[in-house]
Amino acid sequence: MKDQFKFVLDNYLIEKRNQFAQNSLANFIRSDLVKDIVKLSRISNNYLVTGSAGQGNWAEIPWVCVFDKDITKSAQHGYYIVYLFNSEMKGIYLSLNQGWTQYEIKFGISNGREEIKKSADIFRSILRSNLYDFSFEPINLNTNNILGIGYELGHIYGVFYPTDNIPDDGILIDDLRNLIGVYREVKGIVGKNVFDLKLVYDLDENDEEVEPTPKEKLEINKKFVDLETEEDINNALAKLELELQNKDPKTRRRMATAIARNKKVSDLIKKKAKYICSICGRIGFVKKNGGLYAEAHHKEELAISLKDIPSNVICVCPTCHRVIHYGNNESYNKRLNLK
Repeated sequence: MKDQFKFVLDNYLIEKRNQFAQNSLANFIRSDLVKDIVKLSRISNNYLVTGSAGQGNWAEIPWVCVFDKDITKSAQHGYYIVYLFNSEMKGIYLSLNQGWTQYEIKFGISNGREEIKKSADIFRSILRSNLYDFSFEPINLNTNNILGIGYELGHIYGVFYPTDNIPDDGILIDDLRNLIGVYREVKGIVGKNVFDLKLVYDLDENDEEVEPTPKEKLEINKKFVDLETEEDINNALAKLELELQNKDPKTRRRMATAIARNKKVSDLIKKKAKYICSICGRIGFVKKNGGLYAEAHHKEELAISLKDIPSNVICVCPTCHRVIHYGNNESYNKRLNLK
């Protein structure tokens, strides 16, 4: 994937001077690049992957999209994962993004820009997964084009790869598969229609406090990241203790759907493994009732493969289970080395 991305970045601006029809680079983006991403990242048939260098003429911003077929099959509608090439070919964004055209059609250009920004903020507020090196920060595609600005405003969450520092395939693949996990997580909460977002979260009727915006949350998180010394951390915790001790926690109502797991399958797999983790080789902890605790992990993601069958399930400890879903390769290999 690294070499393929570099090939596009190094040649796109040169090829834009040439005829678009039957151009080999445009065909490469639509075909070869897409096939390599699907093959290397082992993307299931539940997803449609397409690439574009333009329709009838060169696009300012070429892209490759990963669509959940239940949500959308078009970059104009729904929400999806997309590789967006900076218009000056300074790098690529891997972005969880939204279709701009649906907002333009429903609200017009000016109001549509406000609505897509609001939707992006709501998406960010419900995301639970924190991926390494990923950010909620705005993206910059160096564009004045209506569609390009739509991509920038519709961006929810992602990571930037500068042209002179494209990571190796292992990182690119992990990032994409992890973002697919986030995509699946959001789908379970939001559903298929971006215009249903306002229904996802409602403040409790008795809660008069205003929820911080994603930008405010980001600033709060940055403050805590900057706390380095033990004294700073203790002071911050003491301050929070005073602020929160007489304050009732905020309540929310959430609409969510999830695939029901077959408890019999997971119980038998854990029993067969004697509650020993398949990754680190350690036995699960003892519960209050004296029984052992471990977790069941689907080797092929259940929401994608729909295979809730014994051959697709392994026994893992809680720590390894979190590492599988949220850790990087180094963290995973460290767990393997414990075996």
